[in-house]
Amino acid sequence: MGRRARGGMDRARMTIGGCRRPARWAAVAAGIAAASCHGERPAPSPRPLPAVDALPSRHRVEPESPRIANYRIDARYDAVAHTIDGRMDLTWRNAGASPVDRLPFHLYMNAFAARDTVFMRESHGAHRDARADWSHPGWIEVDAIAIDGGDDVRDRAVFPAEDRTVLEVPLAAAIPPGGAVTVAMSFRVQLPRAVARTGFEGDFAMVGQWFPKIGVRTGPPGDERWHCEPFHANSEFFADFGVYDVSLRVPATHVVAASGVLLDAVDHGDGTRTLRYRAEDVHDFAWAIDPYFEFVEGTVTTERGPVRVRVYHRPDQRAFAQRHLRAAIGAIDAYSALFVPYPWTTMTVVDPPPDAADATGGMEYPTLVTTAGDGPAADLGLVPEFVTVHEVGHNWFQGILASNEVDEAWLDEGVNQYTNGLAIERIYGSRPAIDAFGVRLNYRQLTWLQAGWFPAPIAQPSYRYPLASWYGDATYVRTALALQTLERVLGRDRVVAALADYAREWAFRHPTGDDLFAALERHAGPDHAAFVREFVDAAFRRGGAADLRVEHFACERDTCDVVVANRGDVAVPCSISIEFADGTSSRVDDWDGRSTLDLHIDRGDAVRVDVDPDGRVALDRSGPARSKTRGADRAAARAAGARAQFWTQTVLGVVGL
Repeated sequence: MGRRARGGMDRARMTIGGCRRPARWAAVAAGIAAASCHGERPAPSPRPLPAVDALPSRHRVEPESPRIANYRIDARYDAVAHTIDGRMDLTWRNAGASPVDRLPFHLYMNAFAARDTVFMRESHGAHRDARADWSHPGWIEVDAIAIDGGDDVRDRAVFPAEDRTVLEVPLAAAIPPGGAVTVAMSFRVQLPRAVARTGFEGDFAMVGQWFPKIGVRTGPPGDERWHCEPFHANSEFFADFGVYDVSLRVPATHVVAASGVLLDAVDHGDGTRTLRYRAEDVHDFAWAIDPYFEFVEGTVTTERGPVRVRVYHRPDQRAFAQRHLRAAIGAIDAYSALFVPYPWTTMTVVDPPPDAADATGGMEYPTLVTTAGDGPAADLGLVPEFVTVHEVGHNWFQGILASNEVDEAWLDEGVNQYTNGLAIERIYGSRPAIDAFGVRLNYRQLTWLQAGWFPAPIAQPSYRYPLASWYGDATYVRTALALQTLERVLGRDRVVAALADYAREWAFRHPTGDDLFAALERHAGPDHAAFVREFVDAAFRRGGAADLRVEHFACERDTCDVVVANRGDVAVPCSISIEFADGTSSRVDDWDGRSTLDLHIDRGDAVRVDVDPDGRVALDRSGPARSKTRGADRAAARAAGARAQFWTQTVLGVVGL
């Protein structure tokens, strides 16, 4: 599996229970696994009580995060009604330099309660390829609130806006800097039919953003403000680090995959059992539940020690589970070697059933991710592997760093997208990302083909993009292309070193985009620092891109004239190559990539001109316009481009962008 970090990867083993039928790849590949298997599956029956994890949640004993928000949650799941009854105690510490007189909580599930929520208005009721099912809405109700053991103050809590995804609790006495408070809440949740990363589909449920979750104080010392936005369609999540101690009472017929480690498992003898989990120095807790789950398991050893990796899946998906397992092990190995070692002892990958994959697949939480790609497109190349590597990679660029996904989504999504390419090269070498029907694309070519080049800055809040396509283009694709461009100018070693220093310096500390830019500028050195500053401003803050073109190419008897230009607003120095009919070539290596350049060639047999033949400028919208060939078969070129575009869109549909 490519190069390995210190310690290497151990052989996987398989643990199977429950439904024992042969894999039905043909049904899955035809996209009918869900329909065909529902009628064949036996009724859920009691599953063996899971063994507790004989390992700590982290490799280090001392805390690695400030542990500002610490949760103790007891919840009971009704698998028929798809409801959760919960009680939680949050101990929150004021780590700022100003007093706090109110506590805002995210109630994310209320985004799915009505058609007029902020999320539903912005998304028009759809997320990726899943639409809200209004016969099965979702919601959360907070029934009681007590502060430091006092009386119920639920009637004092208010929704600060018409959207009920944020609830504010005023305090009778302000919490001083360094002070702490314990908030007890009881709450009820109705899961929606699967949509936007959470909910149920048949017997399966993915339970994310399911409990009242306190906001984050941001800003300079003494001038902190709460960051607790309503749930926007294009936004993900932002939360403080802490310790989660979560007990789930669930049917004995069901298997749970959850964040952290399993501390205890108790069978109550009434058809239910309680599973207690603990996750430390994380900023979220998620879980999945299904009566037909089984898992495959393997181990990867990093600088800090072994990490157990499990992929939970249904029997129909066994072949895919093995692929996801290898990808997850490889991703932990690669990211630990490139940046900082994985700090936790477990990684859980949930492979949702095919009928739930659009809604719940492809999402990251600390120590738990959901994946996707189990379908016909899996045979086109590394599609399932790409999803798993991407989501596991988020345990660095979000899980460990916890940047603000609402205001700076690019800082985790796009940086992660760029580093996915590094990880995939380490794991799979030169194997193409797509290899089918005459189309072979590596990961970087695939990234460029995803670009929409919409006129919007990268560095702006996620909710300011008018469409999801604009958000995806800027946040994922153009960010990755911008970092690829910096890599080709500065050298890969410098960019990777900058990202590694950024990760080490800001681990568990909520960095901002400016912190990443500062690391890039430091590692660029004095010879490229000014270029990095200009590039960051043009590409990230103003949303620019290069537009390299061969605008004129004509030859007479003994001479050729060429005009090249950059019609974009990002300038990157690059070369120009001229090829001649006898097989020789010449280059211009000092073009600044900014001004229009007129070339007069004292030969009349030039046949091809290429701007940036070395592929230095990845953030370039021009495509075929950067090359011209005399007498070229343009129809054939257009056909090849159309084939590549078709298969790219197929992959994007599976991945979910």
